[in-house]
This record gives sequence, C-alpha cells and structure tokens, in this order.
Amino acid sequence: MEKHLSKTLRQEKKYLFHRQRLNYIEQKLISMGFKVNHDPNFVNNIYLDNFFNSAAIESIEGDAIREKFRIRWYNNSNSYTLESKIRLSSSGYKNKKKLYGLLLNDAVKEAEKITTRHSIIQNQYFRRYYIRDDIRITLDSQLKFSLPKSNIYKNYKFCVMEIKYNTEFQPFCDQLNENLFQLTKFSKYLEGLKSFNLV
Repeated sequence: MEKHLSKTLRQEKKYLFHRQRLNYIEQKLISMGFKVNHDPNFVNNIYLDNFFNSAAIESIEGDAIREKFRIRWYNNSNSYTLESKIRLSSSGYKNKKKLYGLLLNDAVKEAEKITTRHSIIQNQYFRRYYIRDDIRITLDSQLKFSLPKSNIYKNYKFCVMEIKYNTEFQPFCDQLNENLFQLTKFSKYLEGLKSFNLV
C-alpha cells in the first residue's frame, strides 16, 4: 500500500460526551486558545475486515500491534481514499492510497481487492477541526451507522472528541481529564458492529 504520510508516531486520545454539551465544549476549547483549523466536513467511512473479523477482535482484546482498513470520503465527493491505520500500543500512524473508482461501488471493489478483505460496516459524522500549537482536536457529532451502501441508519447519541498530539503534550491531556472529560476506549468501527449485532 502506498505511504503518503510519514511514520511520525502520534498519540491519540478519545473522549465521549453527550451532544447537548457540544456548544459548551467548543466554547471551552476556544477559551483555551484553540482556533478553527479548517471548515467542517461530513466524514464517511466504510470499514473492511476479513471473515474472522480479525481487526475487531484485535481491538476488543487490546492487541498492542494492530491494523484497520477503511475507505474514506468527505461530504458528497466521489474522491475515495483507502486508509490503513496502524496502531502500535498507544501510538500510531496512517497510510493512504487514492482509489481510482469514481463510483462508490467501484471504489469498494478496488479496496476489497487490494486488502483481500470485505466491506462490513459504514458510518457518517459531522466533524469540526480545531488546532493549538501542534495539538489537533476534532469534534464528531451526528454519528450514525449503516451496513455498507445501505440507506438504513442507526443514530448514536454521543459525540466524540479526538485529540492527536506528540508525547510532550501529555500534561495538556491530563488537564482535560481532570477538568472536562473521562478518557475512554472507543472505536467507531466496533460501535458500528455492535449496533448491528455483528460482534
């Protein structure tokens, strides 16, 4: 798989909060010096796994080294990217490959051929982007799950905040833990599988 990003290892922490707190959280981040990084997007993903659901099992069991594949596109674009997300204990990195298919069905077939995995679950959410120094924060709301290429969705009542940072910014995340959130182990992939009783 083509590697379009460097293998700079970054930490990633996730926090759940009720959607009624979204405006408060945004105002709190702004008061802490965060600025809008770029325009928000609807993010779409289709996750791929093998017939043993190995990626799901590795995530559930907390394997130190694991890999997850997904097709990603934004808003109503027909530009699709295959991402391989590599997890190395608490750090990780991503590889990306542009898919040639301009139709979703074609992009899915291409990704399945490359990865030798099949598409299993799909999600969509509205993502807001914030940044301060080298700390990037995303706020995901309106999260919903479906089977691949289906129009039947199941909504998720919580929002997700993800913080991506280099190790030296750990004190900042400790401050968030104390004042605002409870750190959680959360996977959109696993939550989607659970919503359709696939794991």
